[in-house]
Amino acid sequence: MEGNEIDSVRRRSVLLGAGAGLLAIGVGPVSADEHEQADVTITLDNVGASAYELTETTDESVGEVGTENPTLTLEIGRRYRFINESGSAHPLEFRDEDGNELLSQQTDGTFEDDEDVDWQDTDDDSECTFTLTDELAAELHDYWCAFHPSMLGEIETVEGEEELAAAVSMSDQETTGTTLTVDSARMDDGGYLTIHDETLVTEDDPVGSLVGLTEYLEPGEYDDVEIVLDDPLTESQTVYPMPHRNTTDEAEFSFPDGDPPYEDAEGNALVDAAEVTVVDADASLTFVDQATGSSTFASEEPTVPAVLAQDVSADVDSAVVVTYEDDTDLIVAGLDTFDAEELDEDDVVIPVEDADGFPGEHTAHIIPVDELSDEYTAGDTVSEGTAEAVLTNDEATVVQAELDFEDQQSDTPIEEGDVLATVDVEFDDGAGGELAYVVDVHPTNDDGELVAPEFVGASDVLAGDADGTEVIAERVPGDGEFNELPFEGTDQFVAMIHQVDDGTEAGSQATPGAYPVLPNVDANQGAVPGGVTDVAELTAADDDPADDPADDPADDEPADDPADDEPADDSADDDGAGFGAAAGAAGLGGLAAYALKKLRLDGTQPTPADDRVDEQASSTDTAREE
Repeated sequence: MEGNEIDSVRRRSVLLGAGAGLLAIGVGPVSADEHEQADVTITLDNVGASAYELTETTDESVGEVGTENPTLTLEIGRRYRFINESGSAHPLEFRDEDGNELLSQQTDGTFEDDEDVDWQDTDDDSECTFTLTDELAAELHDYWCAFHPSMLGEIETVEGEEELAAAVSMSDQETTGTTLTVDSARMDDGGYLTIHDETLVTEDDPVGSLVGLTEYLEPGEYDDVEIVLDDPLTESQTVYPMPHRNTTDEAEFSFPDGDPPYEDAEGNALVDAAEVTVVDADASLTFVDQATGSSTFASEEPTVPAVLAQDVSADVDSAVVVTYEDDTDLIVAGLDTFDAEELDEDDVVIPVEDADGFPGEHTAHIIPVDELSDEYTAGDTVSEGTAEAVLTNDEATVVQAELDFEDQQSDTPIEEGDVLATVDVEFDDGAGGELAYVVDVHPTNDDGELVAPEFVGASDVLAGDADGTEVIAERVPGDGEFNELPFEGTDQFVAMIHQVDDGTEAGSQATPGAYPVLPNVDANQGAVPGGVTDVAELTAADDDPADDPADDPADDEPADDPADDEPADDSADDDGAGFGAAAGAAGLGGLAAYALKKLRLDGTQPTPADDRVDEQASSTDTAREE
């Protein structure tokens, strides 16, 4: 091949030779279907009754198109299709040297029942098809018309190409430069599959051009082989996959001293070529302000420190690395690695194993695994090289918070605008109270389940610790089923921290439900239900005179009435919006189970139509009532 130019033929041959202790390599074209059996179509027509004419063929080696009664060259092992455009007027026969019919469109040939030959003939004699086996080739001498002896041509048979011990195919593709995929490979004796960059051809350098290598592959066929490049590609170019034998006892690649490439029929190294376009890796994630190591009504213990990265996507195998700053250094707080298939707008939880930067500002990064400069663990400092390989990142404040919501009671009904309850808050954002929040209070339903879309009050906008915070009663929405005001009786309520995300300053009045929930992340559970929460029982006295014991006619009944010894019927307690005795006994379990199903942590609240009775809590309530 002149000047080592690359033409449109995909498959390449590489000639390996030794000279002055160096490997010289040359590249030449090879047919794309060189190693594959292919059907060959041959079209014959008649020239009156004197000759057959070869009018068309898909393989020029068969004979010269346009000649009469040409000698046909057929290759053993191939399957041939003859189109006889003269049809039944000139039926085609294939004979031996003595004129005996081996295959015939007119009579029965001796090879027509041979399964390997697989003779096929159309009823109108317009086509016939057969495979040229060794046995048929040994006897085949000529072809002729069964009716006109002058329509006669000779047949020469040649040996077919021996199947090679290896094959490789690679299609054009895009890559970020770190991995490439070989479509298929076969190595009958096992070995290695390598990737060479363009310098294999441009600089005749089979060693320096080696940029990727598989581990040892057992004999067999392989599809979609992904090869990680030791030297990532930085620009688009032609690359060359090359199968190598294993000539040493140890499964360790030793080229060029050993493990030579598989060869083609001419003794050249077997390779393929593919055009590779290098593109920037695509990655994205969302990292929002969140809490961890914080209180939750779903457990008596605070959440195990971790952070949540949301909607994580990457088209390369990547590490999600969470860091904090220590002076000018980036310190790893936690990390995990993922295959690209695992990162398709998925949420991932990263345990915080180095808490020296917690609470405070943290950054979540996506970094290709192949470009990490070290095997990082929590507490390590990120190198400059790894920092430069970051595909994308996002910053967030990671908070530690605790709500202390104690049982409370009021001597009078609680009206809209009254103090519903007080709550103590410990809130550390690592920045002295820059992150603002409110405490909203949610009601529960008759079964003791959190009613997430309804609110009965909110605190003012807060920042930092806030002991004795007053929650002002306010009904949102105004037509809620379980948040009626005035509130009288006894019920259970959930206090929940919501993050102020619109820049409203501390001390401002807040409306219940105006802000999204602050996520609370656990290393084992992910985002826990409700975020940062606590639960308490509130009691407000009923000032309806009709309920005053002093005016109750029952006071005139004898004190020793046996009826007084009967258990009180509390069934009426289940009819209102109150917590109820049975549901109250279910306690925390019902709330946590409901919240696990119903509470969303992305700032959107489920609609009331989504609220369903928790079956486990309901069955517990019924059993206790019985």
